[in-house]
Amino acid sequence: MPGRRPKVAKKLAANASPKAESPSITGVAFWELVDSWKVPDEAALRLIAGPPLTEAGKRPRFRLTGEQAERFILLREIDRHLVDLFGKAATWLVHSNPAPEFSGRTPLEHMLRNGRRGISDVLHFLKLQTFKASL
Repeated sequence: MPGRRPKVAKKLAANASPKAESPSITGVAFWELVDSWKVPDEAALRLIAGPPLTEAGKRPRFRLTGEQAERFILLREIDRHLVDLFGKAATWLVHSNPAPEFSGRTPLEHMLRNGRRGISDVLHFLKLQTFKASL
């Protein structure tokens, strides 16, 4: 049996993909997500540290790359957990939460106030809730 380990390690190494660069995500995907959450446009753009609204007050056209794409991926994961736990995301995000992580603020306010760290806090909280619900 000792001869199997190197074969397994080689197979795992061959199947492992190199670390990819941050994906480029269309603004359309971003707007679909935040529209389902009913987040106002300016607040939505703050969630991803995105560009401002146009001079006419309209949504800018853009692709999310780097930090913006990474934040969006976290937001999508938040959405997935919320749908699993509550059926929809919009309601939970805008209700004040007594959990110490949120200090009585809404999860949306927490994310807007704390940027990426706030988004990560909300995701971590939801992962714990999902785990508890599975027990």
